[in-house]
Amino acid sequence: MEIDWPISLLDLEPFYSEIESLLEISGTYGFQPYPASQRGLLISNAMRELGITPKSVPLAIRPPKTTNGCIECSSCNHLVCPTNAKANILAKSVLDDSAFPGSISVLYGCFVNSIELRSDCHAEALECYVPLSSQRIRIPVKAVIVCANAIQSAALMLRSKSRHAPTGIGNDSDLVGRGLSFKISGYSVGYVKNPAALPAHWGPHATVYTDDFYEHPGVPCRFGGLIYEANLDSPGENIGRVRLHYIAGEEPWSHNRVMLDSAIDPHGIPYIRIAYKNSENDRARISFLANRAEDTLRRLGASCIERMPFSRGKGSSHLHGTMRAGSFPKTSVVDHCGKIHGLTNIYVMDGSVMNFAGNSHPTHTIMANAKRMALSLAEKEN
Repeated sequence: MEIDWPISLLDLEPFYSEIESLLEISGTYGFQPYPASQRGLLISNAMRELGITPKSVPLAIRPPKTTNGCIECSSCNHLVCPTNAKANILAKSVLDDSAFPGSISVLYGCFVNSIELRSDCHAEALECYVPLSSQRIRIPVKAVIVCANAIQSAALMLRSKSRHAPTGIGNDSDLVGRGLSFKISGYSVGYVKNPAALPAHWGPHATVYTDDFYEHPGVPCRFGGLIYEANLDSPGENIGRVRLHYIAGEEPWSHNRVMLDSAIDPHGIPYIRIAYKNSENDRARISFLANRAEDTLRRLGASCIERMPFSRGKGSSHLHGTMRAGSFPKTSVVDHCGKIHGLTNIYVMDGSVMNFAGNSHPTHTIMANAKRMALSLAEKEN
């Protein structure tokens, strides 16, 4: 069966390149690779002995001993970088709006409840609610661009029912909210006999990974994912331990979906309800990756290995689907530029347009695709 996906790698490549250059991704565009950590070296050696190819993680962090490089002040993952060695959208000028005239107003605490449509399928206003003041406001619009993630973007469209959109905006084919896709993932931890041989870890969360099992004949469905070093958040927690993370995009089934509940919150807004479960293929794929990760831990000399309980049944981060892009209204919600089929001025430009979660971190793909879509809209407006 032909897959309805209208965006090619060639479409995205210029925007990938621009974003990765702006973020100074290590090991790309002349930027130095980030050196492997002490644990990363052990993992790399063990993988090579098993015939697995280790690679340096492309990080948005300047390496140590470079200008404004990492000072390895913590075991860094979710923490703010005090020296700006780790990229962020402000430090790296990713939000360049110089090509867009006008100003931006930010309305804090303003919740968009629904989009008002005219009879000609044109959005004319947003109906909003401000919980702190219990005020309802109506904001006239020229166009609506939604970037609210795969759950909230779909929920907004489903709440926007009217006589012009009786089942919600873009939902004529009952596709809005369907195909919710997370990552399936898990962790295995190996303990070494002599904890002093592996002291506390200071530096990035990960420096080494392998994508040998991204596509591999031994993986169920032949489509696996990544295995990579995953240091614990506190430096001291890593003493005597090596932890590996394995991750893959799950199958995008239509029964995994976002819906509106019949119950409403104190402000009269329907609660969001999610139907979600993993497939047998997903469970088999993540188990295969877990076994390969534990082979690596045994090879590097771990005397005791613990597989942390899978939490995949609750989903995870990296949300995708629910507003899938495609060429045909019967099989998708938005077109290749993010415009909702059949409407003139409502666009979605976030991870919800991606039909599959992918097997790696999606941030750069979401950023590249959003910029491509935004520039397409700007060219159309001009």
